[in-house]
Parts: sequence; C-alpha cells; structure tokens
Amino acid sequence: MKTAETATTRYKLRDDGILTALEINPELQRTEEMVTEALDAAEILTGGEPCPSLWDPRPLIKAYPPGWIQLVNRLEKLVTSLAIVVDGATPGVQGLLPSLTQALLVPVRVFEDEAEALQWLRSQRV
Repeated sequence: MKTAETATTRYKLRDDGILTALEINPELQRTEEMVTEALDAAEILTGGEPCPSLWDPRPLIKAYPPGWIQLVNRLEKLVTSLAIVVDGATPGVQGLLPSLTQALLVPVRVFEDEAEALQWLRSQRV
C-alpha cells in the first residue's frame, strides 16, 4: 500500500488498486490551489493511471466552490469510477453531490457504508 498526504487529503493506494481519499483538516478552506495540490498528489501516487477511487468527505463541514470546480475539472483523468461515502453529518457536502455526479462521465455512486462502496468499486474494475 502506498500513501500520500497533503494539507487537505490523506490518500492510500490499496493493494487492490483502489485509491482512497480521506478529507482531513476540515477547518481549512479548500481553495483551488489546495485542491490542485491534493489532486497532483493523487496523480503522482497512481503514476498517472486512472483507477477506481473511494472519496470520504465526511470530515468536511462544507464544500467550497472554487475548490469544487477544480475537483470536477480533473477528476475524470484520475478515476475510472468513484464511490463517495457520506453520512448525515455532511449536509454541506451532500448538497453539491448531484452536480458532481451529473458532471462526470465515469460511474459515480454515493454510499453510507464504506465496505459496500469498496465492493462496488471492485465490481467496476475493468
């Protein structure tokens, strides 16, 4: 398993080829520059090869529009499918999920259970 961490995101490239991204430091505003740094770290970790990804934004209190736009613009180059893990404590992020899932051309599903999300990602492998 390989790992990387930025000010906003902790990544793990699992042995099964799934990239997990856990949002950390929720008090930091996700500026376009910070999101770019996080996505660059993910790209380096995966060697630039798109892979299934699990994104866990649950620690975030809210999403920030400038960073959100950058995320949507680059995500398709990084992932082949995306599982997003949410819970009732992340309403600020969940409000933006429909725009994300509609904007992407890769399979995207939202889950409340991480194990189910990982199972779905494994089924999406080509």
